[in-house]
Amino acid sequence: MGWEPSVDQTLNLYPDFDVLVSTEDLNLENSWQFILGVNDDISDEDVEALLGALNAAADKMRQDPELADSYGERQGYTDDTVSRVLEDESLPIDARPLDDEIRESLLADLTTAHEAGALTTEPSADVFR
Repeated sequence: MGWEPSVDQTLNLYPDFDVLVSTEDLNLENSWQFILGVNDDISDEDVEALLGALNAAADKMRQDPELADSYGERQGYTDDTVSRVLEDESLPIDARPLDDEIRESLLADLTTAHEAGALTTEPSADVFR
């Protein structure tokens, strides 16, 4: 899941990703986008290692603010945005498998979007692995 500007960056890097719903679909103006990504190219056996690597990268950047901001600079930030966000955990990085509670919560959010007319088809648990 992610918010801008990472959504646009991700879609530019992976143009074949399908966007289920956008802020335009929800009739929200001047709002950050939220994205739920599902990658079915990663085997179940590799998921745990991938999640561990994502958390390790976040921990490394938390411990080295200069490294974090050098990464941010490559993403187009001109200040200490990345290290500040990591320090105060306003957008926490917590890569972990979806559990039943999270699945139910996300499905409820997607159902609300469908009922509001943003999704043309009713969402189901099939979007999750």
